[in-house]
Amino acid sequence: MTTRKKKKIIIGVILGFVLLILGSLAAIPVLVMNSFVNMHVNFDTVWAAEDFGIEAEHFFVTTDDNLRISAYEVSVENPKAIIICLSGMHMPSATVYFGHARFLKKTIMLPFSLT
Repeated sequence: MTTRKKKKIIIGVILGFVLLILGSLAAIPVLVMNSFVNMHVNFDTVWAAEDFGIEAEHFFVTTDDNLRISAYEVSVENPKAIIICLSGMHMPSATVYFGHARFLKKTIMLPFSLT
């Protein structure tokens, strides 16, 4: 077998291996995203703003693709800044941040949005 033929075989094997890896990586999101996105989430614990001695306005934000996202706003007079806390699809409920909102409201008077 000539050196040139060996190089072609090695390049072919390496190229095939790289294509196999890239194909596998491209297939992973397609195979697993459905189980992450199309599911109902039941949170074990959902708190109320009143549990923390604060008031919060509950509202929904609708995205361009008609997804409704639950949100809460804790307001103060003369705010110095705005803080937005986000909770993911598989994270605890956004209501877990009511404790943070109470702390910030009492110490530095910031409005707080929880989504």
